[in-house]
Amino acid sequence: MKYQDLEFLLSKEGKALTRKLSLQFFGQKVKPESVLKLRKEFPDIDIRSVVELINLRQRAEGKFKNASDMFFTKNGLEQSTGENVAEHVAKRFAPFKNIVDLTCGVGGNTIALARHSHVVAVEKDNTTLQMAQENAKVNSVEKNIDFINTNAENIDLKEFDAVFIDPARRDPKSNTRTVSLRDSIPSLTSFLPKILSQVGAVGVKVSPAVSYDEISLLSEIPEIEVIAEKNECKQVMLWFGKLKTVERRATILPSGVSFINDPKPIMIECSPFMKYIIEPNCSIIRAHLIDELAIRFKLKKIDPNIAYLTTDSMLFPENDIFKIFEVLVASSYNLKGLKKKLKELKISNINITRRGFPKKPEEIRSLLKIKEGGPFFLILTRIGNKHYQIIAKRI
Repeated sequence: MKYQDLEFLLSKEGKALTRKLSLQFFGQKVKPESVLKLRKEFPDIDIRSVVELINLRQRAEGKFKNASDMFFTKNGLEQSTGENVAEHVAKRFAPFKNIVDLTCGVGGNTIALARHSHVVAVEKDNTTLQMAQENAKVNSVEKNIDFINTNAENIDLKEFDAVFIDPARRDPKSNTRTVSLRDSIPSLTSFLPKILSQVGAVGVKVSPAVSYDEISLLSEIPEIEVIAEKNECKQVMLWFGKLKTVERRATILPSGVSFINDPKPIMIECSPFMKYIIEPNCSIIRAHLIDELAIRFKLKKIDPNIAYLTTDSMLFPENDIFKIFEVLVASSYNLKGLKKKLKELKISNINITRRGFPKKPEEIRSLLKIKEGGPFFLILTRIGNKHYQIIAKRI
C-alpha cells in the first residue's frame, strides 16, 4: 500500500467509504468481480486500497479486538503479534519503564508494551509507521508512545531500560518468509551483539520454526520461550539479560500455564502402548520439555525420540496441556490389516496423525479411501525402527 492510499483511508471520506463497504461485505471476502463493480461505482477512487483494508481487517479479527478500526498491510498483519501473545510478552517487560521497540510494524507489540510502560516505536517504512500511530489511537495508548521513522540501527540504545525487537522475516529478493536469524532484517547475528552491549534487558521475537543450532551460535545464550495459543505455536521469544529467567519455557495461552526445563538430567522410562496415548501441547514439544511433562503426570514414553507418551491412568488435563487418546487397537503397521480392522469397528470417518512415520496422513487417507472427521483417530508412529498403527478415540 502506498502512502497516498493510506492518506485517503485516513481521511473522513475514506473512513466513511470503508465503513460503508465493510457493512456491505460483512463476514465475507470482497471478491475480484465485486471489485470491478466498485470501480465503476467509484471511478475517482483507487478502490483497491479500500478493498485490501476491508479484507485485512476481516483476517485480523482473530488477533485484535479492535481490528475493524485498525490499519494493516498484508505483510504487517502476517508478522504482527496477536493481543493475547503481545500482552503476555509485555508483562515480562512491565518492570522497565523506558522501552524501545526497534521494529514496531503495525504496532501489535508496541500497543501491548504501552499499556505498561513508555515506548519509543521505531519503524523504517513511513506508511507502516503511520498505521502504527493510528492503531495506537484506536487502542487508546498513543500518549505512552513516541514514534520515530528511521532504521533500527540508527537508534542510540543507551538511554533505554529494555529493548524489544521483532525483525522482518522475509527475504528481500524473493519476498518469501525466512526463519533464519541471519536473514532477518535487521540481521540478528550481526545486530544483536550491538544491542546486548548497550542494554541489559532484551527480548527478541523469532519464528516458531527457528533453528536451535542458530540460537546456540548467538553471542549470548538466551532463555527460549515457546508460546502457544491453545495448541498452535505462535512464536518464540528469546530473552536476554535481566529478562532471562530459565533456559527453556513453554507457555500455553490464554491460561498462561508454563513448563520450564529441569536443569538436572531426567530419565523417562519407555513402555509399550498402554491404555491411553498422550500427545503434548505443541509448545511443550517445541521447547523440548516432554520429559518434564512426563515427570509431572507420571507418564512413560513409547520411544526415547518420539513425542507420544502413554499411561494406564485416566487424566483430566486443563489448559490444553495435552491431548488424550484411548487406545482401541494397536498393532504393527499393515495396510491390509488396518482396512479390515476399520471395517470391523464400523469406522467410516477417521482423523489421521503421525510422529516418526514416513507417509503423510493424506497419503494414508487416499490408500484407505476413508473420510476425515469424527471422534476416532489413526495414530501412526514408530518404536525403534518398527512402524505402528493405533486406532484410538479422543477423550
